[in-house]
Amino acid sequence: MRVIIEHAADAAQRLVLVDGGTLDPLYMVGEAVALGEDGIEGWYDSLALRDADIESNPANHGGFLPVTRWFDSRVLTIHGVYAISSLVGASAVGRFLDRLNAFAGETVKVTVIDAQGTRSVTGVVSAQIPVARKTDRACEWSMIVTCADPFKYGSPVTWAEAGGRLVVENRGTASVLPSVTVTGLPTAFSFALDGHEVSWTGNGGARSVSLDFAVMVPSAGTVGTDDAFRIPPGRSVVTVETTPETAVASMVVRDAWR
Repeated sequence: MRVIIEHAADAAQRLVLVDGGTLDPLYMVGEAVALGEDGIEGWYDSLALRDADIESNPANHGGFLPVTRWFDSRVLTIHGVYAISSLVGASAVGRFLDRLNAFAGETVKVTVIDAQGTRSVTGVVSAQIPVARKTDRACEWSMIVTCADPFKYGSPVTWAEAGGRLVVENRGTASVLPSVTVTGLPTAFSFALDGHEVSWTGNGGARSVSLDFAVMVPSAGTVGTDDAFRIPPGRSVVTVETTPETAVASMVVRDAWR
């Protein structure tokens, strides 16, 4: 397993934790950052439903099941270990702690690479980062990351339109909002799935128009019908219409897991 913690605005600010358990500086060369014995909590757990009021059923036992069900945030606790060998100056521990503490309160992307593949979440370092200084050459620490969007995502996959259809696939277990791009000086386009439709119009001045269904703010032009839909798990066929017909449409989908 490998866990990567990187600043959402600057990927160069990152920590890469290998699955190493407790590191012993006596048997090391250089420095290492590894997962602690407790690893990463909250990653493999299922999501919890946000508290919802259940309306009592006056004609039967219990109550009515809630129509709308939302998941609560995902909370990760990442346990880490940092250690250096005798070949590295002891000041390296202090420099590492400066790097670690710089993540406090920041938005971070957490990526886990394991037997399930590569999956990522985005969240905020929401609590103090406690550090246990074991020796001058080793320390243990933990970081709590609260993810408002609790789903885990795979890498973006781009699907191309052919014959007025987009055949897309979500290999995860949760429905996900896609994003679309239409190139070729479009003046209008629409995407439809299962009775839901998103349409757009413009003056043809933009060579390419992008629209993320999560925010529904196009890069140019105006959204007409705003009925954003999600791509469910499995394969879906999205109907596409563009003006002019020579415009080329594509859709980006990220696999999503609960």
